[in-house]
Amino acid sequence: MTTPRAGNPKESPEARPRMAFMVAGTRQYQGRTMKESHAHLNITPREWDRMVTIFKEILAKHKLPATETQELLDIVESTKADNVVSGG
Repeated sequence: MTTPRAGNPKESPEARPRMAFMVAGTRQYQGRTMKESHAHLNITPREWDRMVTIFKEILAKHKLPATETQELLDIVESTKADNVVSGG
């Protein structure tokens, strides 16, 4: 699997260390909380669902096995409450 390309306007410099930490990597994340990091983006439930759809497409394109795909989707889903604005 390849890493995201630099220059994504919604990707903060903290994104990669945060993801590494979330998937039990060796890096320690000491930045802001998910909620603090994403509140200003006002991500709606519809935008979240679209992001998840795109993420699934990317994982499928790279032929990530089903078990690993589900593990990553579970991690992403665990952050939804801190990333999505209520009532969007």
